[in-house]
Parts: sequence; C-alpha cells; structure tokens
Amino acid sequence: MGSACGTLRFEVGQDLPEQRVPGSPVGGLLPSFVPSPIPLTIDLRAETERRNTGPARSVQLSSLVLHATPQEAPSGTFDFLDEVRIYIAARDGSRPRVEIARLVSVPRGQVRLELTVVPEVELLPYLNAGAEITATARGTQPRRDVTFAGRIELTVRV
Repeated sequence: MGSACGTLRFEVGQDLPEQRVPGSPVGGLLPSFVPSPIPLTIDLRAETERRNTGPARSVQLSSLVLHATPQEAPSGTFDFLDEVRIYIAARDGSRPRVEIARLVSVPRGQVRLELTVVPEVELLPYLNAGAEITATARGTQPRRDVTFAGRIELTVRV
C-alpha cells in the first residue's frame, strides 16, 4: 500500500483466461482476437475491506500483459498481429466502451506483449456496473492455432 499526497493506494489484479486464435495454413484476415467479452471480477468492496481502508475513490489501469501459452513451450508468437486495442465496457450498457490499452505496432518474435496503458481512464464506474474487457486487432490468421492468456493490474485509490 502506498501513499501519495495523503491518498492511499494499492494494486489489485486479475488473470485473463486463455484465448485461442484458430490457425489456417492459407492465412487470411484475422477472424477475431478475443471472441467473447472477458468479465472483470475484481470485488472492490472486498479488496478495500481486506486492507481496512475506506471505499475506492478511483481505479486506473496500471498494466495489461498478454503471453503465449503455455509459458514453458508457447504455442507460437504474436507475429500474426499488427495492432491490438483493449477496451472496457459496462456489461449492463450503462457506460460507453472506452479504450484502456493498445499496442499499435506489435514487435516480431514476441511471446509476451506489454500493452501501452491509455492514461487517465477512470475505471471505477465500469467496475461498479460490472465491467468486461473486449479487444480489436489488425493482422492475419496465424498458420497454426495460437493460445494466449494475460494479466490485468489496477491501481485503486482510497
């Protein structure tokens, strides 16, 4: 737990489940990157109670990392991607979808991608409404199936 200008803050995170991008020996357009929205299940009330702090006043993304799976022997690299954009939305539709992270030029040969965080996006209302992560990507279908998972880290200010 840290303090800056009298504000307490702490980090919470969630693993993102494994996703599969189907391969095709003939390539073609990338059919999808994250086929279904991924729910964010971080319980802010429980996290603040566990730390004996007041309620969350602000939540921002601190990092989002994707990695090919399994980590010991990855299914492939992210070479099939040119660009990735990650969004957050409220499951109930009460908030507009907003971009929270991106990688506009995916480097070749990578089995791990650390996306650039879009600064100053307030996530608290999304988490309170039931948040989900979606993604868009530009690229081509990989030659063989590629699986990946990830981790999202948030900074909570109380």
